[in-house]
Amino acid sequence: MITIKQINYALAVAETLHFKKAAEKCFVSPSTLSNAITEMEAQLAIQIFERNNKNVIRTNSVINIVLTKMLFGKLSKLTNLQKKCYLGFHWSIILNHNYEM
Repeated sequence: MITIKQINYALAVAETLHFKKAAEKCFVSPSTLSNAITEMEAQLAIQIFERNNKNVIRTNSVINIVLTKMLFGKLSKLTNLQKKCYLGFHWSIILNHNYEM
């Protein structure tokens, strides 16, 4: 199963294009970050980054991960808004009901 940590690690590497900098940003060792991403790639059967000793290059797969994270972020905001609207509507009914008494 892919974890949120693995996705965050992949996003950090996609942003920095550097495993050591991404590891520092995520407060883990470079080997922990690299192992997590390698495990994620194996589970998904895709290559997220092309890498060697000098370069890290994003593949189209990482773009899909970024878009998915953005989508989940927007869905989360909509869910929170829906909850706030429901609670506001609910309290409005209670207050109006009590007011009419």
